[in-house]
Amino acid sequence: MIGEIMKNKLSIAALVAGGMMVATAGSAQAADLGGDCCADLEERVATLEATTARKGNRKVSLTISGQVNKQLMIWDDGNNSDAYVVDNTASSSRFRFKGEATINSDWSAGYYIEIETRTSASASVSQANDDLPGGTGLNLRQSNMFIKSKTYGSLRIGQGSPSTDDLVFSGNVVGTSVANSAGDPLATGGGLFVNQGVNTLRIADFTRGQAMADHTTRLNVIRYDSPTIAGFVLSATWGEDDFWDVSIRTTQKLGDFTLKAAAGYNEFGGTDGIAIGKGISDEQLFHVTAGLIHEPTGLFVQGWYTDVSYDQFAGATAVLDGDAWNIQAGIKQRWNSLGHTAVYGGYTVADDMNARSSGIAAGSSTEYKAWEVGVIQYVDAAALELYAQYRNMETELNGVDQNDIDVVTVGGRIKF
Repeated sequence: MIGEIMKNKLSIAALVAGGMMVATAGSAQAADLGGDCCADLEERVATLEATTARKGNRKVSLTISGQVNKQLMIWDDGNNSDAYVVDNTASSSRFRFKGEATINSDWSAGYYIEIETRTSASASVSQANDDLPGGTGLNLRQSNMFIKSKTYGSLRIGQGSPSTDDLVFSGNVVGTSVANSAGDPLATGGGLFVNQGVNTLRIADFTRGQAMADHTTRLNVIRYDSPTIAGFVLSATWGEDDFWDVSIRTTQKLGDFTLKAAAGYNEFGGTDGIAIGKGISDEQLFHVTAGLIHEPTGLFVQGWYTDVSYDQFAGATAVLDGDAWNIQAGIKQRWNSLGHTAVYGGYTVADDMNARSSGIAAGSSTEYKAWEVGVIQYVDAAALELYAQYRNMETELNGVDQNDIDVVTVGGRIKF
């Protein structure tokens, strides 16, 4: 009996000793492994720090985003034709820095900086030049700061968009502007000459250029946007040399329909270069836009209207008031696994929208007409839009027809 007890005690002692040895070895191995892991982790952190965007403090966020939008632009003016690789002016390639810091549960503050990469712009190339006039480079689009309240709205100061800038897009329910559609007039083909050989008048001279639908571009301003009230946002802007505007926007669900609409008014006085040269002291514009889409079928219609009038200096040659309108219709449906596809057609008319043109004499009567068809394929997995569009443009100066121009664009926009 005593022998068996001693034997069992020895066996237990051996097991305990063996377990201690295994534990010691395991601890040593774990210590070695831990050391290697930490060293590897520190190396990885150092690599990330060297390749990651830094910001000055942890209180204000930093978000980098942007897009690249390139296209093949094929044109035919009746005498000559060619094809250029260009940057889409309507929705140009750009990158931006955005940030915001929380002050309390209601208030926050932040900043917005946006820089455009300028190459061969689709609105600027012509039969005589397939590059951007003045060469390539960077263009500072926006640089401003803001303070925002959930209760009272936001106030922004610096270079940025007035509330009527790109107002036409507020009624676009499909996003066809990515293809330089009539929703953003003449962003493609605006620089083409309508009287090739003379090289004086461009398409843009008949349409106030890319600004036909909204006139305004980015300015040094103070802008206020209200919080959303019953689905509406009210905005107002003041700045530069006697510029001001007001606007209202809304997005509404009406059963199976989605409605987007906006209206705005702006006035530009003071040192308005070309307009001053034509004897214009002030310029007033009224804009309205709306779009409606039937969600189950994807059928949509959208359009805009702009009216422009002028106050003139005494004795100046009369400058005609002008107006322009556009209508577009089509269907947006998911016909394949990539994403939705939009097919559309549009028609645009602009009468006497030439006061800002240095190539057309004050008091001249002009007319511009264009029709287009296009298709956009949305690739959801890559935040990519592929598009193709055909547009025919006609111009008339004081009753005399100029050369028609046909433009085909094929391209894509990818966001990051």
